[in-house]
Amino acid sequence: MKYIFYADIFFLTNFMMDYFSLKITGYIRKKQIRTTSYLLGSLFGAGVLTCLIILPVNLGILGKIAAYFAVSFLMCRITFGKEIWKERVISWGCMYLTAIIFGGILVSISYYVRLSNLLIFFCVSGISYLVMRVGVWAYGIRMGRTGTRNDIIEVVLRHRENECRILALYDSGNNLKEPLSHAPVHIIDFSTAKKLLQRKGGTQEKIRIIPFHSLGKEDGILTAFECENVILLKKGSKLETGPAYLGIYKGKLCAGNRYQMILNRSINRWL
Repeated sequence: MKYIFYADIFFLTNFMMDYFSLKITGYIRKKQIRTTSYLLGSLFGAGVLTCLIILPVNLGILGKIAAYFAVSFLMCRITFGKEIWKERVISWGCMYLTAIIFGGILVSISYYVRLSNLLIFFCVSGISYLVMRVGVWAYGIRMGRTGTRNDIIEVVLRHRENECRILALYDSGNNLKEPLSHAPVHIIDFSTAKKLLQRKGGTQEKIRIIPFHSLGKEDGILTAFECENVILLKKGSKLETGPAYLGIYKGKLCAGNRYQMILNRSINRWL
């Protein structure tokens, strides 16, 4: 029995699946990646895989498995750029798992819809991508609301010549914003604010008034100032989020002083 291999169709279908798998991986890993990087990674993966089938090279079963792992690993390297080895392996594993789930969805759909038509395949792939994207989004929201995320994060606050290294709570319910600019507002306790604002000869800060409806009060206000830099210490790396408004709570934020800061929900894109 003879089989006809259509290299162009094979390339396009694999390119589409690689692109969607990388996009989902980037979304899960909170990567700020340009579309061109996703396209280059997908082109590389689909192109190499097509060449391995077309070229008369017998790699054997183990050789094909090794080649597949190597190609997928290089796809992540091309798409996500330089990462420490631990982060690179996590990104690769995430992409591999995403590809398996994505392929499983397509196989399940193929029992009900014939995917022989290329246009139908692209439409179904797009729908599958949206389903996975919504699923990841819903899971992230659930993790944030139930507190199962790694809630306590180490944070470095730098303001003028002062620096504080503290623990912060990620709170998906904190949606405080500065009224004029609508910039997100984090909350720190009074002792941390005192350390940041102490300065020889006094200090002059641009003060903001932030209304709130939490912290045990129906209505209230927080005094806030703009900190020059907020740095998250996450997974062995430093994530500089830049300047941010810090609302000052007059007291301790929790019993036992487990954390000295409550992060705004907008910080989620960095976690």
